[in-house]
Amino acid sequence: MRRQLARRLRRHWPAWQRVITSAAVDRYLIGLVIAITAVAARGLASPWMPVGYATVPLVFAVAVAAALVGFGPSMLTLVVGAVWLKLLFMGPRWSFVVPGLENRITMVTVYLGCVLVALLFERMRLLMQDLRAQRELLRRLLDVQEREKQHLCNEFHDGLVQYAVGARMLLEGCQTRRNAPIEPSVIDTVIDYLRRGIDDGRRAIRGIRPAILDDCDLSEAIADLVDHFCSGGMEVYCTCDQSLGRLPNELQMAVYRVVQEALSNVRKHSGTLAARVSVTRLAGEMVVEVSDEGRGFELRNKRRAGFGLRGIVERIQLVGGNCEVQSRPGGGTRVVARLPLPAAAELRPRASSRTAKPDRLPVAEAFGVLAKPG
Repeated sequence: MRRQLARRLRRHWPAWQRVITSAAVDRYLIGLVIAITAVAARGLASPWMPVGYATVPLVFAVAVAAALVGFGPSMLTLVVGAVWLKLLFMGPRWSFVVPGLENRITMVTVYLGCVLVALLFERMRLLMQDLRAQRELLRRLLDVQEREKQHLCNEFHDGLVQYAVGARMLLEGCQTRRNAPIEPSVIDTVIDYLRRGIDDGRRAIRGIRPAILDDCDLSEAIADLVDHFCSGGMEVYCTCDQSLGRLPNELQMAVYRVVQEALSNVRKHSGTLAARVSVTRLAGEMVVEVSDEGRGFELRNKRRAGFGLRGIVERIQLVGGNCEVQSRPGGGTRVVARLPLPAAAELRPRASSRTAKPDRLPVAEAFGVLAKPG
């Protein structure tokens, strides 16, 4: 029923199509029910409640509505409750006329007090929501940290340690046969084990902190990241301001991880393999934008806006920036992060020692062109 009501409201008020949802209709229906309950409570208490206290249930109703469903529904509670309390319990009944200047001032004061109470409880509700979100984020971060530790332990135990143990056993076998010549196949096997162990170790280290962040500036790090996603089948159009140069480690890591997480979300959830990445300087700040034209999602749906997006917002806030996620069903998703830049002296471009493979376009020259898989 509420979905049909939301569709009808959107049909009659096209400008509110993004605001009117089933959840919003539920909130206002709850506010209406609270108003009706307040009027009914006043009616049941009529035998022993003086007429002058007719607005007392309304004050409590507005506070409850603001705490439970927000400021907007609480204003509906105030309006509906005030109208019916006036018509039923405040003389002259069934009339909107309020006799006497003192009574009018009293009613206006009470209703303004209801608005202030609603604002106070709305603020408390938002603070409680933020607190619950912070607790949930902390819990998820701890879970992720434990899983990452377990993952690293498994990676090192099943990969690097096993290859090192195999190489050691082969070398110990050769040591027991001191006078026997060492077969070339044994040496080749030991070298292969060590090579695989080194590759596994480097892969694990890259997952913890990519070495390119320590060796290169931001533009080359982003280009390397884009190449990685393109090699996995995505198409990413990337532009980056070369004048940004090398940033402080904390800021550079934040930008790198935000772009990485946003592109991962595009690959996993958007339903498209095409994305755009833009890193530009604008009025003393850096603007990082990752967008796609995929299926999008409803921002009010907290289950859909999962831990990854909250992690992006939290990471940007930790370095003093702010992040905005824009999305709607069928309209794609856009993640825009704004971060403060350090002094201009720290942003001079830094010459890179990286060399490109002869059969590929250098990474720094690949910006501004469409990177395709393969």
